[in-house]
Amino acid sequence: MENQSIESRELELYIANEQAWIERIQTMAVKRLKTGTFDLTMGIKGAMHTVNLAAKDYKLHFGSMTDKWSDMFPKKDREQAAENLLIGIVAEFKLGNF
Repeated sequence: MENQSIESRELELYIANEQAWIERIQTMAVKRLKTGTFDLTMGIKGAMHTVNLAAKDYKLHFGSMTDKWSDMFPKKDREQAAENLLIGIVAEFKLGNF
């Protein structure tokens, strides 16, 4: 893990603690892990849809009316959050937790 920004970590924690968001990412990743076709780069691209939706939801709950979700969470921070979540899911899968 490279130096993670505060925004990236905040989004990662928000997704991990909201069951609806993390389940979407887990389902996609575990499906690929079970078939042996998981690729982290493609996984990040696949998870970005959910991460973007979660970032928008975070903005609705915690941002102001003048904040833009894409300014709160720049693309590199959203990609970093997706990567960290997927790395955690892969580690749990290897331990047999799915």
